[in-house]
Amino acid sequence: MVLDAPIVWNLAVGLKISKVQNSERLRVFDRIMAASITVHALAAVHSLGESLLNLGIGIYKKSPQLDDFASKIDELHYKEPEWIELLTNGVGSESSIHKVLRASLGVLGKEEKRLEKRRNSTALLCWAGHKPVEFSPHLTECVQRVITEFDTLLIDRSRSLDLWDVNTTPRLRPDERYVKQEEILEEVRDAIEDPDGPRIVVVHGGPGLGKSSLVRHLANEYQRKSEPLDLDLSLTSGAKFRNSEAFEGFPDGVVYLDAGVGADTLAKHMKLLQATGGSIAVLDHGRNGMNFPKGLEIRRRLQTWLREKNLLVIVDDVVEVEFLERLVVAGAPGVKYLVTSELKKEFWDRMTDVDVIELKNMEPRDARQLLANHIGMPWGQIPPRMEEIADDIIQKLDSNPLLLTDIAMTISRQRREDVEEWRAAKENLLDLIFKENVVTFGLQSNYPKCAPCTMTMALNSLPDEPKTLLLLVAACRGPTVPEVVLKMLFKKHVGRLLRFYEWKKLLEERDLVRIQDKNSTNTSWSVHTMRKKFTLEKRRSELVWIMECMFRESDQLDGILYTEEERLLASVCALYGDDKVSEIGFQKLKVRFDIGEVRRIAMEPIMWLLDVEPQVDWKRRAYRLARQAFLRFVSQGHLDDESITGLLAIPLAAAAACTTIEAIANISSERLLKPRGSGILDGLLTLLTTEAIPSDQKAAASALGALAVRNYDIILAHPLILERLVDLLDKSFNPVVQASALVALGNLAQSSESITLIGGYPGMLEGLVELLDTFVSKEAAYTMARMTCIQSSFHADIATYSLAVDRLVQLSRDRDVSGETKAYAVRALANLAWTNEATLDLADCPGNLKAMVELLDDDLNPEVQEQAARVLAGLAALSYENKVRIGAIPESIPNLIRLISIDENHHVQEAVAVALEYLALAQENRRIILLLPETLETFQKMLTEDVMMTKNLQTSVVGLVATLLEVNEDVVAFSGAVDVLVGLLACRDSTADLQQHAARALANLAAQGEAQKLSIAATPGAIENLQALLAKQVSEEVQHQALKALANLAVAPRNRVILSSSPGLVDRLLDFLGMEVLPSLQLHAARAFTFLDPDQSKGTTLHAIQACYGRGEALMEMEMYEEAMADLNKVGELKPLDTFFMRRRSFAKAMLKDYQGALLDADKAVELQPLIAILWQERGILKQLTGDLEGALNDLERALELTSDDYETIKHRGYVKFLLNDEKGAREDAEKALQIMSSRDAVRNMKRMPSHIDAGRDRERFLGRHAISYLGYDLR
Repeated sequence: MVLDAPIVWNLAVGLKISKVQNSERLRVFDRIMAASITVHALAAVHSLGESLLNLGIGIYKKSPQLDDFASKIDELHYKEPEWIELLTNGVGSESSIHKVLRASLGVLGKEEKRLEKRRNSTALLCWAGHKPVEFSPHLTECVQRVITEFDTLLIDRSRSLDLWDVNTTPRLRPDERYVKQEEILEEVRDAIEDPDGPRIVVVHGGPGLGKSSLVRHLANEYQRKSEPLDLDLSLTSGAKFRNSEAFEGFPDGVVYLDAGVGADTLAKHMKLLQATGGSIAVLDHGRNGMNFPKGLEIRRRLQTWLREKNLLVIVDDVVEVEFLERLVVAGAPGVKYLVTSELKKEFWDRMTDVDVIELKNMEPRDARQLLANHIGMPWGQIPPRMEEIADDIIQKLDSNPLLLTDIAMTISRQRREDVEEWRAAKENLLDLIFKENVVTFGLQSNYPKCAPCTMTMALNSLPDEPKTLLLLVAACRGPTVPEVVLKMLFKKHVGRLLRFYEWKKLLEERDLVRIQDKNSTNTSWSVHTMRKKFTLEKRRSELVWIMECMFRESDQLDGILYTEEERLLASVCALYGDDKVSEIGFQKLKVRFDIGEVRRIAMEPIMWLLDVEPQVDWKRRAYRLARQAFLRFVSQGHLDDESITGLLAIPLAAAAACTTIEAIANISSERLLKPRGSGILDGLLTLLTTEAIPSDQKAAASALGALAVRNYDIILAHPLILERLVDLLDKSFNPVVQASALVALGNLAQSSESITLIGGYPGMLEGLVELLDTFVSKEAAYTMARMTCIQSSFHADIATYSLAVDRLVQLSRDRDVSGETKAYAVRALANLAWTNEATLDLADCPGNLKAMVELLDDDLNPEVQEQAARVLAGLAALSYENKVRIGAIPESIPNLIRLISIDENHHVQEAVAVALEYLALAQENRRIILLLPETLETFQKMLTEDVMMTKNLQTSVVGLVATLLEVNEDVVAFSGAVDVLVGLLACRDSTADLQQHAARALANLAAQGEAQKLSIAATPGAIENLQALLAKQVSEEVQHQALKALANLAVAPRNRVILSSSPGLVDRLLDFLGMEVLPSLQLHAARAFTFLDPDQSKGTTLHAIQACYGRGEALMEMEMYEEAMADLNKVGELKPLDTFFMRRRSFAKAMLKDYQGALLDADKAVELQPLIAILWQERGILKQLTGDLEGALNDLERALELTSDDYETIKHRGYVKFLLNDEKGAREDAEKALQIMSSRDAVRNMKRMPSHIDAGRDRERFLGRHAISYLGYDLR
């Protein structure tokens, strides 16, 4: 027996062969082979059991032994997935399972041959004379021994296989009857495999041409090519490995999505995310909270998840271009889309990055082979004596593959080589074609004209019950329908399921239906759109009659559904039926509801438990509980605690219940757990024990993680939940289980209390850090990011554990990890960077800062860039030293400026803007920012052009500009900047922060010079908008900046007239002086009031010290130094140790020629702050004015010891040396001052240079003259 590969790869494809030592590979391969052979043998037992039941129909007598055998096969069917999960954790070497499987295969295989022989011989003689035989109990005993052996299978967890990275995308089953059209196949392959080609390849053509068959064939082909090994496993000859040529284009697999009419984009996105192993819950940008994937959110989640994937997505039967536009995920260059559609090429012109390939009718040669394959002709060839008839049929049907398969159904397999049989089929077709009463049955005009004829023939070739089953499939909405729904409807109508599987096999063999996920508990059916429409139109009246028969009993009882069985049937009809069937279901229920495709898909795991003929006790209990859960959900919209808890207690139903809990929790906006005594929580807790099988552990942990998003407080209140999750991290040998437990812990960390509780669990931090260096590093980094997003004692714990930061930095720099893993690791670092505890470890190491700067260059992963910018912003916010360290890294500020100019991702721009805003607080960094050529251009574009920006980004950009304006007037010295800032002051959409930054920017700009003051005051609305911000309801922070701007504008005499005439402004300034407000408000109110009315201001009694200082400052700026001294002396009495005040009073005294008094204040300032260079410089100048040249020289040299390259200090020292007749020293200082001026202010001075001076030739000479004139002394 030769075994094919699909189940083997569910065991082996996740094995990291490159990480296995050479000495261990043979042992690992042996274990894979042992598990693989066991799995295939188990599948063979199940297949033989079903075969005996199908072949035995009409041969075996009805008996309890036969019913018992059927129940055992059913039990095997449901337990098979669980046993396969056990095998992924290793098989005990002493187990006798192989012997039992071989014995069972021998007995069942022998019985199968006996039945086939008896059926063939009976058919040749006379079936009517056949006598049924007794069923042998020995067959039941064989199956029971297999069940018993697996139920008692001992798992050696210490030798568990590392099988984790298993591709979760289901493998499509190949169709052996498919006829390859090599030319079109090669064209599609070339388009898909071209790395520089379009991401979307559309195969379009008329109905029935084989588009779906073509893409399914290619999908299966790519799935096989992406497997790293090709296995040929045999129960008799052993196992062989051989290397196969791998196509590296789609190593992450193939995902198949059905579209059709009314397809839900969100449902398909969720299916795509889950099929590729992605998580539903996401970290929200900006506030680090949990979020649910609604609309654009799930698209962003897919962008992150699929960004580094190499994946092929099949999208079958797209009927609207808009649907595909919404479906395609941007930012994932490795994901290709292979699409089928009947839409013509011109419909796709609106989309970019699309290659449209037309599929035409088959060549006659291929059509003959297709016809032969579906009839079952030997070697796929039509005998020469029948070729003429076949060609006539092909010609009449225009070589349409779907119509040819319809004709193939009408030719008997037993008489397939009889010419008369072929001739009869042809005559029947011609008869229908030429009949005048042939109708289209609602088919579209682009459908083949002969379609009604061939479909009529195909339906007429079926027995009544298969016709009914096909009608039920066609009557269900959606591209696919769960088999359990069909079984429910079929049994209710026919009264039994005895021949259901026989008719299922017949419909599949005749290609009337497609079965997905065959031989598993979640089998789904689908039917071709054209056949669906035809069947419904032709047999609509019969469908109505069937539905009436189903509810006949309730109609006789006044239409009331008294039993849960009747309500279940009506609910299934309402949810899964097409318009007519759904309407009947709603009428019977007497209610209307629409839970939508997403919620219907979420509930389907429970649907699979609704087996209409449960043969064993656990299935009967599961049926009752699943029915109760399903009815409660569709009627009330939430999970039933009692029924779900009951399902969690049934071992073989627990995984389905967990999957449903997870899905419902992910799409629900409400809390699903009760605050007191949730049975669901107790049920999940039972599955989290280390004794539970890994599949149940994983399912329970995943469900718990989804529930945690909105129920974390209820979950953590349970005394054992945290202990069980941590135990899984420590004791589980299955990385999939560990990953689910880590995500659950991360989702539980949503408050300071919960983080403290989780982080304080013994060994939690050390365990998390250790897991950062394992195959669950992504989930461990996710949990670290969640547990650091809120300030708690956990931050201090990390600060004392230096290995944590080192591991996170190392993970962020690892080129072998996924971009998502990096993003989580850097997010954790960003969260830590905003806390004082982590600063020492993270910022003191230059390599860490450089690593964050390097991540800014990762254009393939915007989330990594965003988080790296957050790290830099957090560290820069904590200290001036950090600002300087970051700015000193050569590529830090240029990379940030580059990123803020790219408007593709607003989240990145917001983080970068915050980082630049903090970095710009350091004078050294402001110089770097302003000297970059692209800085002015970038901010001009962002402020004055119609650039889409979020409010957060706009606020940060305006705040950054305001900070830069503190030292340079050129940042927004361009047309339109002032207009924008003034407009933001009064914009209804402006937040308080945005208004504050805009007012601060205007205040700083007004402080630059006379021209700027006049320009702002002349801007329409500037004065009015600033005055409006002084209203009482405005925050004091905004009022402060508005007052500062008005005071700076009032410095210009020409503006005072405008401000004085503004209604109510002077009165409002007086109000501020009489209120208890922030000192800064009184300071700027006093300044502005003094500028506008000096006489009234001097006569006003001021009580606040800041108001006195503000009035003194204004009087000084108006050169009223004597009047200012009264206020300054009053401030000096109240603040005798204020260094800044000492400097200002010293200046006022110097202006009054009171140099000795000025020198006393300067001495006091130096005494208070001896490490500030400007204080030594100013005292040195005062000493020079008093004639103490030696003292002046000493003070200036002391200032230069503190700041070695200060232009002003060097300039004045040179002048003092000049006065001391030290011409050489004076010349050296002058040249040094010129050099510093040239290097720092070159850009600014080049802009001021007169237009007649040649910048390239005369730059140095011009700067020299400019500086020498400013220095005030002659260089001989």
